[in-house]
Amino acid sequence: MKAKKPQTISPLKSLIDKSHVNMDDFNNQIEWEK
Repeated sequence: MKAKKPQTISPLKSLIDKSHVNMDDFNNQIEWEK
């Protein structure tokens, strides 16, 4: 997959990365709840 518009792809990628981190934190909290 080639990014022809880095200025558009980069913010989207960072947003996805943040959502992944948030999901990891969420999963960690669930693990602690058990």
